[in-house]
Amino acid sequence: MKKFMTMMFIIMCLLSIKATTIYATPSEDVNIIVNSEKDQYSKMFDVDLTVQFNKEELYNDQVYLAYHLYDINNKEILWEGQRFPISVNDKGISYVKQTINLESGLSSLKDNYVKVVFDLVDEKNTYWFSLNPKVKVSSEVIIFNNDYFKKFVGTLKLSFTNHPVIFSVNAAFFVLFIFFFFRIRRSELFSN
Repeated sequence: MKKFMTMMFIIMCLLSIKATTIYATPSEDVNIIVNSEKDQYSKMFDVDLTVQFNKEELYNDQVYLAYHLYDINNKEILWEGQRFPISVNDKGISYVKQTINLESGLSSLKDNYVKVVFDLVDEKNTYWFSLNPKVKVSSEVIIFNNDYFKKFVGTLKLSFTNHPVIFSVNAAFFVLFIFFFFRIRRSELFSN
């Protein structure tokens, strides 16, 4: 039982380690920062982004946020995902909350691994920010992984990081249930 408790403690510690966030350098003209989870396990997920224009002259009312999809080998699956309108505040920052459905632009998503890369498109001047050599763009990515083991571990990690008290209470009751299950099983009630 002590080995089991020690192993559960080690697993809890490993799940509680949160990846450090590395923000884009201010030397870029435009930074796209993912504030929500960067590892996703569902084909439809909510994303929370911050778009920061360090050169405000790059922004106009016809600049849209979009995304591109790549497979595990960085081969393009879909160049242009759904476009989202953005509006910046007086500091040149836009906060975007959207739902992304990976199957909306694809007939069928067969890959278990998809990389979502965000980009901006200027419809007024007709160019993509990432393809314009005069514009330096930094964008964080979201990784969709449909592997069942990673989905299970990711779900545990997400529930622990978002709701640690509820997760800890559930884990404690689960351990108590297992403990009492084996105690009752070894008792005279079930012996022949």
